[in-house]
Formats: sequence, structure tokens, C-alpha cells
Amino acid sequence: MKPRIRLNSCYTQHKKTLNENKDKIPAGEVANIEKELNTLKSAIDSGDAEKIEAGMQSLTQASHKLAEIMYQQVQDKQPSASGTSSGSGDSAASSSEDKDDSDVIDAEFEETKN
Repeated sequence: MKPRIRLNSCYTQHKKTLNENKDKIPAGEVANIEKELNTLKSAIDSGDAEKIEAGMQSLTQASHKLAEIMYQQVQDKQPSASGTSSGSGDSAASSSEDKDDSDVIDAEFEETKN
């Protein structure tokens, strides 16, 4: 029973991710992922292990493409820091990391059991 629950969970999660991001990805990719979701759902309902495995692999490949598109969109929206600094990008990154660490307090503690 556990594998079936896991498969249904995987199916549901992929469907949710697709529905939440439909407006952010090309229609062709939406159609492809929906096709793979339907194929997997049919395979789950049939109980055929080979069809389920093939459906999972196809859906995984399609979801990787979805993740790639979403990641690229996020990268495109972020401003590039390389053109704004006269020094190397590494020194700019390390100085911003130093600023982020200023709130961190290093402390030791000892756990006691009652």
C-alpha cells in the first residue's frame, strides 16, 4: 500500500506545482506535463508496475524541464552584480556575506537532563 500512497502523493504534488505555475511557463510545456500526469494517473489506476515506472520516468523528465524554466525565469529577474562593481565579483560577494554575519552571535551551551 505504501508505494501506491507515495505514487499518488508524487502525482498530486506535481499537479499542484503545475497548477500554481501555469501562467509562468509556455503553453507547450504545460500541455506536455499535463499529458505525462494523465499517463501516470492511468498507470497508477491500472496497477501495471511497468507502466507506472515508465510514467514516473516521463513525468520526472517533464518536471525537470519545468524546474529549469522556472529557475531561468528567476535568474532573469535578478539584477546582475558583475557589471556594477569595479572590483572582482568575489570581493563584492564576500563583503556582503560579512555584513550578513554581523547579527550572528556565537555561543556555547551545555545541555542538562532533568
